[in-house]
Amino acid sequence: MTVWCIEEGVLKLSYLSLWVLLAATLLMEKAEARKGYHAHVHHHATLAISTEKANKLEARLTVDSESIYGFEHTPVKPEDKKKQKAGLDTLKSAALKLFKFEPQLGCKLESSSAKVVSQKKAKKKVYGYRRKKSRQLQGEHSEVHASYVFSCKKLLKGSKLEFGFSKVFPGIHELKVVPLEQSHKTQVIRKDGGSVEL
Repeated sequence: MTVWCIEEGVLKLSYLSLWVLLAATLLMEKAEARKGYHAHVHHHATLAISTEKANKLEARLTVDSESIYGFEHTPVKPEDKKKQKAGLDTLKSAALKLFKFEPQLGCKLESSSAKVVSQKKAKKKVYGYRRKKSRQLQGEHSEVHASYVFSCKKLLKGSKLEFGFSKVFPGIHELKVVPLEQSHKTQVIRKDGGSVEL
């Protein structure tokens, strides 16, 4: 219960209300810190696409590295290094399995690249005290960024583009396709079901 009292022209709030406000503020800070910590969602990828040039498609993929090669930490063991390299190589070499153009368009891959972006989490104080060592708080989060350029013999406008990301990388459950052209809407493709109109 909030108790207000006027004393010498100043409005004062009771101690109980102050504690409630303080607790609410701390809870909001904790929620915001959690939002900032989980910068990406596992098993969900974002694909920005552009067809600014009539017969070319440019695409940029952002996905958690666990969905591509099974972990997010910096590889130290030889087998982890092999898994990471294999995942990145597949992202580049399997481009025409990931992007399924209509056959009559005659599309081919011009260029592709893939790299790991690591976000190390430093040991730090959280809410005034040191947390116990925890892999979740003290570990790393990493994403894979890939880019593609496709050129086609025919114009892309009005054609449909399907995807094979979930088939090639079973860890990717959902693909959010964000067209850079304002005339197209963002679409979510689940388990390679559906298509986007270019």
